Order: sequence, then structure tokens, then C-alpha cells
Amino acid sequence: MIINLMGVLTLIAAGLIAVMAFEAFPSLVGDARVIAAAGIVFATSVVAEVIGLPPRLLFIVPMWMAALAAVGVYVYEAYGALGVVGLVVGAAALQALMMVIGAIHERREERRSIVQRLRKIDLRGLNPAYDQAWDALHEAIMIPRVTPWTRDLLVHQHRVATLVQGWIGDRIPEPRLLERAVRTFEAAAADPSKVDADKLRAECEWLQAVIRNREALARKTAALRQIQAASQ
Repeated sequence: MIINLMGVLTLIAAGLIAVMAFEAFPSLVGDARVIAAAGIVFATSVVAEVIGLPPRLLFIVPMWMAALAAVGVYVYEAYGALGVVGLVVGAAALQALMMVIGAIHERREERRSIVQRLRKIDLRGLNPAYDQAWDALHEAIMIPRVTPWTRDLLVHQHRVATLVQGWIGDRIPEPRLLERAVRTFEAAAADPSKVDADKLRAECEWLQAVIRNREALARKTAALRQIQAASQ
């Protein structure tokens, strides 16, 4: 697909605006009309980017950049290479701004997603005898990528770690590591302002690994205990 849905909608909106602009300013003809149309597409695309609905060409090319390139052809004819340099500098600055805006939208969406998941997750009544319960526990572990750890999320992760400890704490080679994870989330929930995000991420990933490999860990623990019992 050459253009995404938001690109199509942006072009439709830009076309309607252009029609109204050309009716309001009938003196716009020829190249002036082409430049004006490209400028309208550019402005409409920037607005779409700002509100979090990015129009794209060829999957990755921002539509505002394509419109700016179209304007660049006429800028070059009018002002030569110097005008194109100015246009490139302006495009680079705008791209940096779009990246900042994109990061803001990403943080907002992740924060909203975490809040919604926390509301939906219900770990009550899970039975560790069933794989579905372990799958639910694995999915319940959330690791924020671009947003800070909140108290609600830390309390939730502490609860998950406590469940994992209760379900398999006596059947892994190093149960003290589960105790460490529980204490880590408990301390972080007590004071979220002092959390170590990398440490929390590592604990979450380790908990997920324990859940995935629980059967192998249990077999390893049983074998170690048999060896210890035989040596006594």
C-alpha cells in the first residue's frame, strides 16, 4: 500500500481546504496554485502528526516531508541551492520536533495502556495446577518502556512476585532470588521516587523467565536435592 489510511484522509482534508482557498483567492494560478496546494498538504500533515494520527507514504515517509519536497522544487527554481539548503535545515528541525511529539504520544499511549490493563487484570482464584494460570501470571507482568514506574504498577508487580514465590518458591534452585524480587518491588512501591528502572526491568524479566522455565527449574531442584540426600 503506497499511502496509509491517515494519509488518504489528510489528502481529502487538504483538498477541501485547497478548494476553499482557491475560491477565496482566485488570483492564485499556475505555479502559485501548486505551491499553495503543497503548502496546504504540508500544514494539514503537520496537524495530523501533532494530534497523533501520522499520515505516511510508502509506509515510512511522513506526508509533510513529501509536500516539503514538492515545495523544494519551486524553491530551487526561485532561489537556487541556497534556498534548498534553508529548506533542508527547516525540514531537519521539523523532523526533530516531530520526534519529540511522537515520544510524547508514545508515553501517553503507554500510560493509558498500563492503567487499562491494571483495571482489567484479576489474579484472584488462579490455580497454579493449570497452565492457564501461569500464562495469566506471565501476562500480568508489565514493564514500562517510556513511562515511569507508578505506585499502582509497583504494588501490582509486588503482588505478582509474591504469587510466583508462593507457587514455585520451594521448587527452584535459588529461592532467595524470589525473595529478593519480592523485597525489591515492596521497597520500590514504598517510595517510587527512588526506583531503579533498570533493576526493576531486570527483576520483571527474570520473573517471566522463571514462569516460562518453571518445569525445568523444578526438575533441576529435585535432582539437586536427590544428590544432596545421597551425599549425606
